[in-house]
Amino acid sequence: AEANQIVERFQSESEGNTVVGVDLSCRQWKQESLDQVETFLAGVAGDVRYLKIDDIIAGLNTDEGLSVTEKLANVFDKADLLEINLNDNAMGPRGLGRVGSLFANSNLQRLYLSNCGLSHHSMIQLHDYIMADNGRVAKSLRELVLDKNMIGAEGAEQVAKFLPHCKNLETFSYRGCRPIKAGTKHIAEGLLALSESTEEPAISHLDLEDCTFGSGDDEDEDAIAPFAKALGKFKHLRFLNMKDGDIGCGGLSLLLDALKTSNARLTDFLLDANGEIGSEGAEMLGEWLISQVTLLRRLHLS
Repeated sequence: AEANQIVERFQSESEGNTVVGVDLSCRQWKQESLDQVETFLAGVAGDVRYLKIDDIIAGLNTDEGLSVTEKLANVFDKADLLEINLNDNAMGPRGLGRVGSLFANSNLQRLYLSNCGLSHHSMIQLHDYIMADNGRVAKSLRELVLDKNMIGAEGAEQVAKFLPHCKNLETFSYRGCRPIKAGTKHIAEGLLALSESTEEPAISHLDLEDCTFGSGDDEDEDAIAPFAKALGKFKHLRFLNMKDGDIGCGGLSLLLDALKTSNARLTDFLLDANGEIGSEGAEMLGEWLISQVTLLRRLHLS
């Protein structure tokens, strides 16, 4: 009954209009409910550019959840989607392989995959989607959110492979993806390659909370040096989250030097839980703050 009511509302609201956005989010869609809306969705799918299907399989068993997401994806296989939101769907490692049709004809600008239970195997699949057709999605992608997935170090290596090809990327969020030190090094090197792939990188928002950068004392394993080198070229950067990054005073010095080089005008700089910076670090930070005082809105050091 509820699905029928939704269809009636959709039909009423769309009458005489071109449907460019569909929002099915935050509602459990069982197979029988989806069957009732499928005809309407298929009728408008060709014009849809913005698709919100986040949090739609909560409470379903794994097989039914995967079946629902796959069926929905197939409805939009001909659509040139600009935005796909799949957040909070517990798809697991198999899930991303079921929604490939969403990428088939899309020139994606924004992709949200937060808290989807993705693994390093999923990142192999994502790499293939983004790099298909001579990097069609890579060329158009502006925002990529992969937060809170169990991607690990091996998955980070796959992400690092496609990052340099995303030359228009503005927002990259990788918070809580368990990269440990080895995976963080891969991500840092991917961002460095991105910074070197274009004269003026578009990056303005980096959320790398829980990535382990190190202080730079171990040049072979620490990620802070390649990351700082990339940061020196991100002059459009406004938001930087490096909470729980284990950078210490040495890493902080490299970060601040890079920000001076880029002349980035940060509004948000989050450095909580990064070890002891001591009086030397505090002095360096104070000197940097003087140059940022008119723009910086948030500085977190807890």
